[in-house]
Amino acid sequence: ENEPESLRLLHASAALNPYDPHCPNDYLAHREHKKTEQVRKDLQRSALARLDAQEKLRKKIEEERKKMLASGELDKFVESHAAAAGGGGRGLEASSG
Repeated sequence: ENEPESLRLLHASAALNPYDPHCPNDYLAHREHKKTEQVRKDLQRSALARLDAQEKLRKKIEEERKKMLASGELDKFVESHAAAAGGGGRGLEASSG
C-alpha cells in the first residue's frame, strides 16, 4: 500500500509474465549475438594477418628471384631444386623414349 504506482505495475507485470527458463530472454540473445560478433571479428583479424604474412612472403620470394636473375644464379637454383626433388617429373628431363 505504501509502494509507488510504478513499482506495483512492475510487480503486476512480473506476475503476469513469469520468467520461463526454457525460453531465452533478450539478454541471452544479446549475449549470444555479442559472442558471435566477437568470434567473427577474431576470424577476420586472423584472416587479414594470414593475408599480410602471405603478401610479405610473396614479396620476399620475388625479391630473391630478382636477385638471382640479376646474378645469374637462378638457373643453378632451379637445377639444384629439380635434382633434390627427384628429377622433376613434369617433363623437365628428356624422355628416353
